[in-house]
Amino acid sequence: MANPIYLYTPAHRSLLVEVYFPKKVAYQGTIFTALEEGYNENIVKRELRDSTRELIAEFAAYPFDLLDPYRYGKLKKPMHPESAISKARKRIKLYESQFYGWSMYEVDGVFFNRRGKTYEESTQIVRLIFRFSGKKMDRYAKKIGCDDVFRSIIFFILRERGQIAGEAPWDESMYKRFMEMHEPWLIQLKKIYAERHFSKIAMEVRKWIEDCALFTYGYLVRKFSEKVLETKRIEEEIWITSFFNVTVNAIKRSKRNQ
Repeated sequence: MANPIYLYTPAHRSLLVEVYFPKKVAYQGTIFTALEEGYNENIVKRELRDSTRELIAEFAAYPFDLLDPYRYGKLKKPMHPESAISKARKRIKLYESQFYGWSMYEVDGVFFNRRGKTYEESTQIVRLIFRFSGKKMDRYAKKIGCDDVFRSIIFFILRERGQIAGEAPWDESMYKRFMEMHEPWLIQLKKIYAERHFSKIAMEVRKWIEDCALFTYGYLVRKFSEKVLETKRIEEEIWITSFFNVTVNAIKRSKRNQ
């Protein structure tokens, strides 16, 4: 008889994000509704599209052009000039949901205002964990025995996040560094796989990071800030922390004959 067991699965490189919201009754409905509806990719796209003008201004300080649809090699850049709004809406159309749930906890904090006076405030923290899977590429890599190379490229790209504006993780210099790190290649097939797929995987990882950013900043925090403005309250800052060196092992339930 088959008994359920729990099987180890290789770790997924993940992005852990925590958003710090003031714990106030007036905000609870907005936060919960935004999270609940955030699973629906079409709702998020609609919200992003409706806020295109504002997002262009709000993301001006982002290290890369988050609203550039041509960075990932999925769209051909037109020959004629294009408005910022048109470009941004094309990028929003490429958005793919990476959001599958959230956790929440509360902390009590003491803060200093600009005059050095302390005040206390309860803070509600929404924790989001985004897992990179790249399912199609992952399946192909496993099929040909190169899943270790696939995972190595993902880990490498996520470590190398500090590019100067204009650089990209799929540039030739990044590719060369990765290939040199793994010399000598003991199995030729793995080297060929890396040569052929490094750039594509790097683009997918970067797009995944930026889809997570669009969801977190452009959708979730924006919905909250709209509520703050609507209630005529003042919140000086909304904090977001991001941890890129997180791995998640999903120990999956299975059945096997014992």
